[in-house]
Amino acid sequence: MTIIDNAHIARHGRGLRPVLGVMESLGIGAGRCLEGTGIAVPAPSAGDPQITLDQEYAFYRNILRASGNPQLGLLLGGAFTPETYGILGYAMQSAASVRELLELAYEFRLLTFTHFHLAGAGAGGRFSFRFEPAYPIPDDLLQVFCDRDLSAAVDILRAVGLDRKLILEVQLMHAGKPDSAAYGHHFGCPVRFGCPHNALVFDEATLDIGLPRQDPETLENCRQQCRRVLARVRAQSSLAARVSEILLSRVGTFPTCEEVARRLHCDARTLRRNLEKEGTSFSATLGAVRLALAKEYLGSGMSVRRVAELLDYSEVAAFSRAFKRWTHQSPSAYRAGTEDQLIAKPS
Repeated sequence: MTIIDNAHIARHGRGLRPVLGVMESLGIGAGRCLEGTGIAVPAPSAGDPQITLDQEYAFYRNILRASGNPQLGLLLGGAFTPETYGILGYAMQSAASVRELLELAYEFRLLTFTHFHLAGAGAGGRFSFRFEPAYPIPDDLLQVFCDRDLSAAVDILRAVGLDRKLILEVQLMHAGKPDSAAYGHHFGCPVRFGCPHNALVFDEATLDIGLPRQDPETLENCRQQCRRVLARVRAQSSLAARVSEILLSRVGTFPTCEEVARRLHCDARTLRRNLEKEGTSFSATLGAVRLALAKEYLGSGMSVRRVAELLDYSEVAAFSRAFKRWTHQSPSAYRAGTEDQLIAKPS
C-alpha cells in the first residue's frame, strides 16, 4: 500500500526561491518573509536547505500577511516555470504529449513543491487532472496553495506548448473570496469553487495532443536522472516509512508511539526526535496512514461507520471531523466522488 510520501519527508527549501523573487518585486524583502521561521536568508551561491512543513507554513503566513493579498497564490504560480523544477522541468519540456507530461508529474510529484497528490479521472469524454491534499492543509493556507499549484500547472502546460484554451474548467477547493471573478480572468476559463478537490479539466482527446519540443532521447535521460534523485529523496523518509509499515501491521487498533519505538529498538523520545528531523511527527505519520486507508476503504464503497471502526475511532463523528480536516470534505462526499472512473495516473 502506498502511504502519503510528502507527509514523511522534510520539504525542500528550493521552492522558496521563486516565491522570494515575487515578493522582492512587490517590495517585500527576504528578511521580512523569513522572520520567525528559523530559515536563514539564502545567499545567492548557497545550496537550498531542507525545511520542515511547519517552517514552510510559517513562511507562507508571513508573505500573506505582508502582501495583504489573499489571492497571492495566483501571482506566485507564474514563478514556478519548468526550469524551477530542475531536471524534472527538462523532462516535462521533452514530453511527446500531454498524457506523457502528466505521467511525469504523477511519477515524480515528490520532486515538485506541491502539497497535493496528483491523480487522473475520466468520465463522459472529459479528463480531470486532480490535486488532492496529501495531508491536512491548514484552513488559512488552503487558498494560497490551491491557487499557486493550479496556476503553476496551467503556466507549465502553456510553456511546453499547449494552448491554454484547451483547459475547459478549473476546479478549486476554496470559496474564491474576496474576488471570485478574478479567477476566471486569470485562468481564462470557467472556475468552480468549493469543489471536493482541485482539478484542471480537459476534453479527453487533449491527452494525446503532441507537444512541439518532444525529444525522446532527452526525455529518457532526464527520466533516469529523476529516478535517481527520487531515490535519494525517499531515502530521507526511511524512518517514517518504517513507522508507517508498523502502523499498517495492526490496522484496527493502532500501536502507540511507545510500542512502535520498542519495535524499532529505541525509546519514544528518540523516535519522536528523529521523526522531527524528517519534518514530521508520530501523530502526523499516524494521520497520514489513517487518511490513506480511509480513502481506500471509502473508495471501495465501505460504509462510513465501518471505516471509522477500522481506523480505531471510538465515534463516527470523530472520524468525520478528522477526515474533513484532512481533505476539506466529508467522508460521504468523498465516497460519492469516487463513483467517477478514477485512475491512478493517465494511461
